[in-house]
Amino acid sequence: MSGSSLLGGPEAVLARQRAYAVLASFLVLANLLVLALAREGTPSREAMIGLCAQALALGLASLTMRLPQHGAVLLVRGLLVVGVAALAALPGWFFGPNGPFAGFIAILLLIAGVIVEPGRRAAIGVSMYVVLAGSQAVVVALVLSGVLADRSLVPLFLPGHPLAHHAVGHAAIQLIYLTAFLSGAALGRRYATVLRAIADAHQTTAWKDALLEEARADYLRAVRVGRDESAPAARTSSLPPPGGVEDTEVQRRGAKRPLSSQSDVAARVSVAARVSVAPRVSAPPPSPGPIQSAHDGARAWDDAYRLRKRGQDALIFALAIFGSALLGLVGPAPIPVLVGCAGIVCVALLALVAREREELRAPAWAIIGLVSVAPAYAVGIHSGFVCVVATLLFVGSAFEPTGASRSFVARYGMLAGASLSHALVFGLIVLGVVPDQGNAPVLAPGHTTLEPLLLHVSVQALFVLAFALGRAVDRRQIELLREAERARAESARRDAQLEAADRDVARALEGDGAGLFTGQVVGPYRLGRVLASGGMGDIYEAAQEDEPGGTRVAVKLVRRERVSDPLTLALFEEEASALARVSSPFVAAVLGIGGRGAELPYLAMELIEGSTLATILRERGHLSLDEVRGLVRDVADGLRAVHAAGIIHRDVKPHNVMLTASRDGMRWKIVDFGVAQLHEVAGVSSTVLGGTAPYMAPEHALGERVDARADLYALALVAYRSLAGRPAFTGDDRIAIAELARRVGPPDPHGGAPLSRDLELVLRVGLAARAEDRFATAAELRGAFESAFDGKLSDRLRKRAEAFIREAPWA
Repeated sequence: MSGSSLLGGPEAVLARQRAYAVLASFLVLANLLVLALAREGTPSREAMIGLCAQALALGLASLTMRLPQHGAVLLVRGLLVVGVAALAALPGWFFGPNGPFAGFIAILLLIAGVIVEPGRRAAIGVSMYVVLAGSQAVVVALVLSGVLADRSLVPLFLPGHPLAHHAVGHAAIQLIYLTAFLSGAALGRRYATVLRAIADAHQTTAWKDALLEEARADYLRAVRVGRDESAPAARTSSLPPPGGVEDTEVQRRGAKRPLSSQSDVAARVSVAARVSVAPRVSAPPPSPGPIQSAHDGARAWDDAYRLRKRGQDALIFALAIFGSALLGLVGPAPIPVLVGCAGIVCVALLALVAREREELRAPAWAIIGLVSVAPAYAVGIHSGFVCVVATLLFVGSAFEPTGASRSFVARYGMLAGASLSHALVFGLIVLGVVPDQGNAPVLAPGHTTLEPLLLHVSVQALFVLAFALGRAVDRRQIELLREAERARAESARRDAQLEAADRDVARALEGDGAGLFTGQVVGPYRLGRVLASGGMGDIYEAAQEDEPGGTRVAVKLVRRERVSDPLTLALFEEEASALARVSSPFVAAVLGIGGRGAELPYLAMELIEGSTLATILRERGHLSLDEVRGLVRDVADGLRAVHAAGIIHRDVKPHNVMLTASRDGMRWKIVDFGVAQLHEVAGVSSTVLGGTAPYMAPEHALGERVDARADLYALALVAYRSLAGRPAFTGDDRIAIAELARRVGPPDPHGGAPLSRDLELVLRVGLAARAEDRFATAAELRGAFESAFDGKLSDRLRKRAEAFIREAPWA
């Protein structure tokens, strides 16, 4: 079972489409019962019209479940099921509002309670309760007032009873209706708890899967860098790696090595002050304050079961007191009253035994099913007391504790007890062995021989229907709890894999940092350890030869296999010249250039000391909202300067953004322009590939023309990664990722940090698959994020973003 199949709300608990279809079939068959029971003077025609209309409405409601669940469909389905509730008044008048039809009403109310949903959808379930219970009360009021004739199969007016008795009897049935609806709603809430736990576990597992993919990619790149350094002679090919995407991943060597200078120490202290690097959590929680694991869903279920059991016990004792008093008030004869009260006391005592001794729960409830016939006999086994038994059968079979006994007695004991005892008493009454002294007699005057038998068959059918629906819900509970355990185990496995991946990446990044040109003099610089390695070249730590111990710089060399390529050298020189024109505190500054005339072309840049965003995210999982705000602001300002110089970076990602100390405090800087591309370079196509697949704009990955908006898309992905605690896309298949971005879009980012609606809207626009739907400039993107963080997004931008997110929602 997939995680996505569990996110259907009440549909994941009760297959409403199937339930509607089953109830519609039951109502169609009820027409045959009406035909068989119809006699002169009964409202059989009205009952058949009502039953047919109900079946049609339920059938249409079942069909709406196949349609997209938007506002119009929900409204139509709501009107249909409320119509079913209203039409119940007609068959209720035929069978008798205080007759066995009350059991069917109770079943409908149990289902209505289960399907109550949060928000506006709750109105459907609540409306069903109000209309169902209200329609039966209206029929009673009209009959008692004389507006409608008392022509029901089970008449409302009973010989020897004053009007008050009939009103009190229906009030008791209305109390059971309310109990049924609230019991169903409680079931729905308990299942929702388990569903949320499973959904959280699946979402967390998906988060961890994305982090594992990211860690594996870091590990493979680090291994490739190590191989390049240990076997430089093997660098003989100028072809890009498989997939056509140039390997430009930069691995900062020695990131976990001891710091070698006071400036390093100062930078690290400042970084710690700004970023507060904590021990790495395996994965960010999928939502604020989630259930810790799917296993907690099972525990929550058991807690809910115990709570419901206490509530059920309290209800049983309350009903025992109320029922005994009611029997004493309206009982027709001493013997039925004594039998009924004895049965009620027995039920209360058995419920107490079941509460205190869990191992006796199954036999106790089987006996409760047996003795339920005692109060049923006193009131009438074909009376409205059927709704009490139906409610107990549904609830008792639908809500079991985890690990409960699944023996025959536990599964079917209560149904067997209730069905057998009711059938036995019915047979004894028909045979004359037991006097027919209930409030609603089984053998009422004017009934044919067949009518009592058909009524009893319908009562037994209601028992089976209530039990079957409850068992269906219980089976779903078992499936959910098994899925919860699987999700918990899967999440635990991901935790272990992430811990192992962290250790493997750390080991892969270790090394002495010696490169092919370590110790050599290039231009005025003596090269030291390798800081990074990419597709265009290696970056060395260096210092000026005539200033030992002076300011250190980063020197980038063209890789040996590319030195003989005139196009590569032209690109390198153009890149260096353009970067020299970039003046921004958020971009690594160019300090010196050695072009085609130099013995070994190089580019000297300021050495950025600090931590890459990738390192920080590996340690922490995600950033806070304030940290992301500073990240987007600084990188956007850096990109604005880069784009103004006519350069497209084309590889903005966490590894190429560093947090470093400055006179003005901590700031983020853009580094590594190894695959940067000028807007216009003679002889160079603007569709040249290069970059890292998970952070490439779709048009870039597919070899289409790119512009500055590709960098802005990558920055939005970096913000997403920092907020959500996971990358939006993973893998190294650039084409598959681009197609996924265009067809489906990024997954919902609500994870590492709570996102306001404004921030969600701006982030989604920044990640638009089509360049024309994104922000046009870095300044526009920065302004939108600033407004979103402040909660002051302009109406124009908010409307634009709302329209876009309706067209392209989160995956």
